[in-house]
Amino acid sequence: MSVDLLNAAEPDATLAPDAAVFATRAARFTQLANGHALGPWLAFLGQLSLAQSQLRALPPAPPAAATQPLWPATAASLPAEWPRVLHELGALLSQDAPPPVRAAIEALASASPAQLHALAEQVLADARGQGAAPSDSDAAERLLVAAALQACWTHWARQTPVKLAASASHCPCCGGAPVASVIQIGARLGKLRYLSCTLCNTRWYAVRARCTACDSDGKIHYHQLEDGPTGVRAETCDACQSYLKILFLEQDPALDPVADDLASLALDVALGEADHPRNGPNLFLLNSKA
Repeated sequence: MSVDLLNAAEPDATLAPDAAVFATRAARFTQLANGHALGPWLAFLGQLSLAQSQLRALPPAPPAAATQPLWPATAASLPAEWPRVLHELGALLSQDAPPPVRAAIEALASASPAQLHALAEQVLADARGQGAAPSDSDAAERLLVAAALQACWTHWARQTPVKLAASASHCPCCGGAPVASVIQIGARLGKLRYLSCTLCNTRWYAVRARCTACDSDGKIHYHQLEDGPTGVRAETCDACQSYLKILFLEQDPALDPVADDLASLALDVALGEADHPRNGPNLFLLNSKA
């Protein structure tokens, strides 16, 4: 593995998700919602993240694959008991959820196993960056399924039984696509770039100034909006024209790959208008196709 020139030490290939990842994300969503144009939506996503942190019905990890990814983001990895996680999540949310989400909770509670399996397959395809254009009619259902599956895979990623090697554009733990990249801080990881998985929250090392989609080491450009959020930029590639958000923790240590990506959607709009396609999905924004 190449070593980032900004740090002489061999970097850790992967960083397992913190046990408090969802509680920390919930607090970040709540903070970002204050005074934001999308405040009510961000506040609800904070409630959803908090519910993820409170889940108790998480299934044990399936047997790990002999090769990476250990638990591929496919329906074949789904344990039979995963709908229990979904229904527990709905129970945690039901009282304070907005009407469309309450309707989705009720619809999922009465859905057949085949219908739930089909929704899970769609969300996991989204996580791999291979999802089809979503239907607005089931957006709330897909959001809840995504939150349940994210909780399952993150639970497994914290128990990774082997030392993973960094891969190229997809997570070595589950094969999910990155939601954003993060420039770390601290004596050991400072200035190093890690991609953050949209599904299992694993982070894996990536050399800076290379495209996360096509691996080009050509011209990379950084974009941020005037008066935009501190430490949040978009990294575009001249070779494939795509972009991914990049978060600089040294500018704001509280930045979260999922929450701050959604709170900076104005940057996505500007890049879309400039014909730059997004190359990483956010499972809480299911029309963000890689």
